[in-house]
Amino acid sequence: MLHRRSYGDNGLLLEVFTHETGRLSAVAKGVHRRSRGGAKSGLLQPFTPLLITLAGNSDLKQLRQIESAGANLRLDREAMISALYVNELLVRLLPKFDPQPQLFADYGSSLQDMKAGGNEPVLRRFEWRLLEALGYQPNLSCDVLGESLLGHRRYALDPTRGLVGVDDTETDNSGFTGNTLIRVIDALENHSEFDREALACAKYISRRALKVQLGDKPLRSRELARAFLSGSTRVPAARADGLNPR
Repeated sequence: MLHRRSYGDNGLLLEVFTHETGRLSAVAKGVHRRSRGGAKSGLLQPFTPLLITLAGNSDLKQLRQIESAGANLRLDREAMISALYVNELLVRLLPKFDPQPQLFADYGSSLQDMKAGGNEPVLRRFEWRLLEALGYQPNLSCDVLGESLLGHRRYALDPTRGLVGVDDTETDNSGFTGNTLIRVIDALENHSEFDREALACAKYISRRALKVQLGDKPLRSRELARAFLSGSTRVPAARADGLNPR
């Protein structure tokens, strides 16, 4: 389950990511009643693997049956915020009823890696896989002219075109060198270790590429992350229904 919010008196409106169907919306009725269906609410928690049965011919499905397929993944606050960011990306960007079995597997393994620590490299690799699934993964192997990257030259990313060489006369130190980009590709594709500059470059690339798809509407999970990093005492508890993408 990627997201949930109240629906009517005793229901929940769910955003779900499934192996067979991809992302979809479903209504779970009566989940707040203690006598009937109350157990459903306990299962409909973030980062809990589920087996579900859906019904209905419309785009909005009805949740008929639900079973636990494993233990709830308990994440610390930092990992939880990262995981909610991933969930929000999927809700905002994945088209409905588009099966993405590889991305589904990447999602599950990313959550496990977040639990183990090292959230930022995990996020950069998942963003890269998401861009690939959406068909918007930038080509980092050459520049917009099709020429191989030069190790010493700096490049900036134009999300709609690709890597563009930065004019040597520019003094704002923009972009990243070809050598750094080569290390980024190796870390993203082959899971080699990120160094600090390569990690910063990977973040720059994913943010530039994703912004085109996300538009100007801010991500709620980034607000949580900024509050957490600033040490704010007003950081809300990270919950599945706390990042309403409306």
